[in-house]
Amino acid sequence: MAVVPAIRATGLDFAYNGSLVLREASFTIAQGDFVAVVGPNGGGKTTLLKLILGLLRPLRGEVEVFGRPPHEVSRRIGYVPQQFQYDPRFPVTVADVVRMGQLGSRAAWNAVDSRKLVALALERVGLTGLQHRPFSDLSGGQRQRLLIARALVAGADLLLLDEPTANVDVHGESDISALLQELKETMTVLLVTHDPGFVSGLVKHVLCVNGRVSLHPTVDLGEVTPEVLQQLYAAGTRFVRHDLHCPPGECSH
Repeated sequence: MAVVPAIRATGLDFAYNGSLVLREASFTIAQGDFVAVVGPNGGGKTTLLKLILGLLRPLRGEVEVFGRPPHEVSRRIGYVPQQFQYDPRFPVTVADVVRMGQLGSRAAWNAVDSRKLVALALERVGLTGLQHRPFSDLSGGQRQRLLIARALVAGADLLLLDEPTANVDVHGESDISALLQELKETMTVLLVTHDPGFVSGLVKHVLCVNGRVSLHPTVDLGEVTPEVLQQLYAAGTRFVRHDLHCPPGECSH
């Protein structure tokens, strides 16, 4: 039996106030893939994530997650938004934030199970022992890893992240990159980013979004040409290739 794709979009159109943001988007992402979503501001990247989450409905076409409509498999999808709004005066702890990801799950009704799953999620993102620390005391990088723990605590098989390294320092970005390297071994990851470092060194495919959508492998960068990037960003680009995975002595410079 063939494995059902993690995400399949077919002829996807979406519009705000009659203005098309996505046009005839069709692509397939396999289970276990790691995909970076790139494109200019306003090109439809966050809109695409919301369609995959089932928070928005397409104007035309359809999107399936694990072969089902998104709202039917919402417990299998973890989401890390671009911004997390909170009042720093509100006394919410690290454990409280992670428990938000258990809303609607069986674990939320059992205090012992809930605590165990929270501890496991924090261990997975490298924040063991911080359960009782106020959220406001964490660094930017720690907050992002905590939000990833919140997305994972209910047992997600698909992780969607919207610019997780925005406003994070170099050390925090390195920690997040290392964490995602581990997570991609056990789940499907879709990451919106403006950071070319993620594209060249971490992901398997690049999903280019600027109204229309196209999927390119990073193993063979021949498809990601300067012309593709110029069309994507609607601006002049300089294309510098880094053959990070080629055998020693065979890299082109």
